[in-house]
Amino acid sequence: MSSTTIQRVVVDHVSRQFGYEEEAVLAIDDVSLSAAPGEFVSLLGPSGCGKSSLLKIIDGLDRASAGRVLVNDKEVTGPRTDVGFVFQNDSLLPWRTVRSNILMGAEFTGSDMRAARQEADELLRLTGLQQFADRYPHQLSGGMRQRANLARALLVDPEILLMDEPFGALDAQTRELMQAELLRIWELRKKTVLFVTHQIEEAVYLSDRVLLMSARPGRIAAEYVIDLPRPRQLEIRHTDEFTAQVHVIWERLRDEVLETFRAETQAQAQEAVA
Repeated sequence: MSSTTIQRVVVDHVSRQFGYEEEAVLAIDDVSLSAAPGEFVSLLGPSGCGKSSLLKIIDGLDRASAGRVLVNDKEVTGPRTDVGFVFQNDSLLPWRTVRSNILMGAEFTGSDMRAARQEADELLRLTGLQQFADRYPHQLSGGMRQRANLARALLVDPEILLMDEPFGALDAQTRELMQAELLRIWELRKKTVLFVTHQIEEAVYLSDRVLLMSARPGRIAAEYVIDLPRPRQLEIRHTDEFTAQVHVIWERLRDEVLETFRAETQAQAQEAVA
């Protein structure tokens, strides 16, 4: 990407080490990446490669050991109101209705509640939850709860959405429908999205670019531009072009997954000897 292109997110030579001295673990090593306004970028890689840790650093929930993160040209030093975070678990408060859960961000930031309620009603409509606004989380399906979770993140109108495997707990069919729902909302709202996933098919279907991270310590091992046409329907998954792109990424990801297995096996063997 050209250096003159406006960037919404810039990760500049970021590393993250956990622990000290003999017990230190380098989770992320010298990672640099960027995301332009309205771009959908997925982070893909084996378990333990630092994808989730990187999202937390971008959001300001964690600090890098080295390097820096810029959001809208300002260095991240703590949580920001222009960044929304969607976790794998919906984390809805069980004693609050769907509408009340969606309004939480506005309450915490001291926003105009009249305007916030109007926006909440629009998001309920946008996510197809208007008929469930007064229900409680236990009365909803997993897909509905994640739609409510997404609506809550969108209420404060963040320019950037960080999504950490938001559909990982859903069954396969619901997961595909939620991916299509996310793309529909993204087409309307044009947020910049950084999306963490373990699934190649999910990354290819959703993204403009896929960044493949290496086995720990996590580095950017490869970048793939996904040139499939938009808007994308679920049927695109059955095309030769889609299958070919998935295969190319899997060929590289397989090496990183095998490296993770080798490292884990070696560590277990060393523990057994000790």
